[in-house]
Parts: sequence; structure tokens; C-alpha cells
Amino acid sequence: IDDRPGAIRTAHGGTLLLDEIADLPLATQGTLLRVLQEREVVPVGETAPVPIDVRFIAATHKDLEREVEAGRFRVDLYARLAGLRVTLPPLRHRIEDLGTLVAAALARHAPNVQLGVSPAAAWAMCHDRWPLNIRELDQAIAAAAAVSTGARITLDHLPEQVASRAPAAAVEVARREELIALLRTHRGNLAAVARALDTSRAQVHRLLRRFDLDPDAYRRT
Repeated sequence: IDDRPGAIRTAHGGTLLLDEIADLPLATQGTLLRVLQEREVVPVGETAPVPIDVRFIAATHKDLEREVEAGRFRVDLYARLAGLRVTLPPLRHRIEDLGTLVAAALARHAPNVQLGVSPAAAWAMCHDRWPLNIRELDQAIAAAAAVSTGARITLDHLPEQVASRAPAAAVEVARREELIALLRTHRGNLAAVARALDTSRAQVHRLLRRFDLDPDAYRRT
């Protein structure tokens, strides 16, 4: 018999997040309701209840009132959960939070690497509508961190569906500004610029021709 305490007993004296509460089966909803009402649980293999002191936070992307009306969510459980309610707007309506969310995602997915984000990649992410919200952003950062071998995430590291949503003209402007900034920083040293972009010198030469830039002009500054 596994005598380890379950999630609720482990959270005793603290807070337990019930994620996607609307997807809980009706039978399990009844069990949870009893826990909320009685503030106690009966461990597996035992008969005596154990009191608990837990603050419950429930999260869902569904409208619980509609779920109750449709008979998919118990009204009595909803009444127990419906205390303080906080509605988070979709990510596309709070792009000002993007920097904080990207930093948190990088800390999770690349904890031992100091990864930055290039201007072009930042532009693409800021202009994306993120239809799947934070989960989509988190997966995009995870994928970019996995394939990046340089010091920062570039547009080429982002999933195609994210990079392609950025306006092409705006991305070109951002890429040109990024290249100019690197030429200034490295005083026209194309090898250093290539390393910063995580690309080859041949690709840097192609970018210089595309954006009509002369590296010699930056060697004198």
C-alpha cells in the first residue's frame, strides 16, 4: 500500500491549485464537494477522516456558470468555489506582460543559460495574437531555447506559426536595426557579428547586401 499523503494532505497549512476544474468528472466533483464541506479527507486504506487546513484555488478556461446550466458542473460545488473571482484577459490584450512571461519561461526552459531575445524575435512575439495564450507562448520559448546555440533567441528560432504572424515589413526593419546595432557594437567585425547572430559570415554578407550596409563605415566609428 502506498502510504504517501495525497495532494490535499500534502497541501495542509497551505494552498492547492485545482487546474482546469471544469474538466473534473461529475463523480469526482462530488468527492471534492465533500472535502470542501467537511474540511477533512479519508486516506486510502483507512476509515478515520483526517482534518485538513487548505486554501483552494480553482482555475479554468471555461465559463463555469454555463457549465452548471448545461449540467456538466455541480451547482453546489460551484457555490463552494465561487468566492473571490479573478478573470485574466487573453495574452493578446496584455502584451505589456510579455517580457515578464518570456523571462519566466526562459528561466524554466534554459535555467543554466543566459538567453536574450533579438529585436526581430521580440517584434514578432509582440505582434502575435497568441490564440492559445500563455501555453502557446511557453511552448514557443521552450522550442526556441532548445534549438538556439547562441546567446539569444532570434526570429529563426521561433516556431514558424509565430514568426510568420509578424508583419514582414516590420520584421525586416527590426532585422536591419539589429544588424546595425551589432555592427556598431563590434566595430564592423563580421566574424563577431556572425557569432552574435548565431550564423555564418556568408549569411552576414548576404544581410549586408540586402540592407545595403557597408561594414567599413562602422569600423571607423
